[in-house]
Amino acid sequence: ANSDDYGLLVVGDTQLDQAGRTAEWRAAYEEFVASVQRGGIPLGTVTLEEPIQVGAQPAGLDITPDGTGLYVANSGGNNISVVSLARRVELRKVAVPTDTHSNDRPYSIAIANNSGSIVAFGGRAMELDLGTGESTHRTDAGPYGLTTPRTYVRASGDRSTITFAMSGTSAGILLVYRTSTNTFTQRNIS
Repeated sequence: ANSDDYGLLVVGDTQLDQAGRTAEWRAAYEEFVASVQRGGIPLGTVTLEEPIQVGAQPAGLDITPDGTGLYVANSGGNNISVVSLARRVELRKVAVPTDTHSNDRPYSIAIANNSGSIVAFGGRAMELDLGTGESTHRTDAGPYGLTTPRTYVRASGDRSTITFAMSGTSAGILLVYRTSTNTFTQRNIS
């Protein structure tokens, strides 16, 4: 891991800023802000739709690669909401197994290009098979598959890698999951 001139952290093929966001995300956000500032987006004409009801305390979300579905990590319960974006309804909740950690709730989710997703809990890393709804504790993710209470996960643009940015640790741990090898690598950035 190393830093470039803009304060981005470079891990493998993925660049992250201090908040764990990719360079693509930062560029899109900066373009949006610039468009609003120059009057390119008439916010006065935007109509907000009714919210889509999901589980308790939604914390993290990701849209499927085809843009038709949304998966929401519900930190107020041990489940993931599966949402149809076309119908704007929650189709079902996928229950995930509990563990002995006090903060063991779904917190962040990223969808990979291998029909699976990686979910960061308050205590561990889980893999969720989007087809079957089966979840598996990934003990090969970091130290014994454990994460910090506020671990953020983000997929790369092509969804071939998912990066974990663990907060609340002085070790500065980043985990990178690669779909091509179905493996995690750990980087300490401190």
